Amino acid sequence: MPDEPRPGQDARLVALLHRLIALPRETEWVEFKENFYKAEDIGQYISALANSAALGSQDKGYMVWGVSDTDHTIVGTTMDPHSKVGNEDFLNWLTRLLTPQIHFEFLEFKVCRVSPLVTCRSCAT
Repeated sequence: MPDEPRPGQDARLVALLHRLIALPRETEWVEFKENFYKAEDIGQYISALANSAALGSQDKGYMVWGVSDTDHTIVGTTMDPHSKVGNEDFLNWLTRLLTPQIHFEFLEFKVCRVSPLVTCRSCAT
C-alpha cells in the first residue's frame, strides 16, 4: 500500500519524500539518517548539502531523518529540531553559528503510521 498523506498533512512533503527515496543512492545533495543527531555536525551537513546542491545544479539540498540510508526504507526518527543545545534552542543555536548564513528550514511530518520524519531543506548557495 503506498504511503498516502493523512488528512491535514502536506501532500507535497510526502511527494518530495518519495522522489528522494526513489533515488538509487544518496547524492551530494541528499543525505538520509535514521536518528543521527549530533548538533555540532548538523551545521556542517547543512552547509555541505547547500554547496553541493549549487554545484549539482539543484535548488536545494536535503537531509532527511527517518529514512534508512542503506535501502531508503521509511523507519521514522526520534530527531527533534525543537531540542536544546545547552540552554539555547537548537534552531537558534544553529542559525547563529552557521557562517556564511544559509537559509534552511526543518519540516516535520508523518507518513501513514510511521513515527515522525524530519527534513532539513537548505537553499543552494
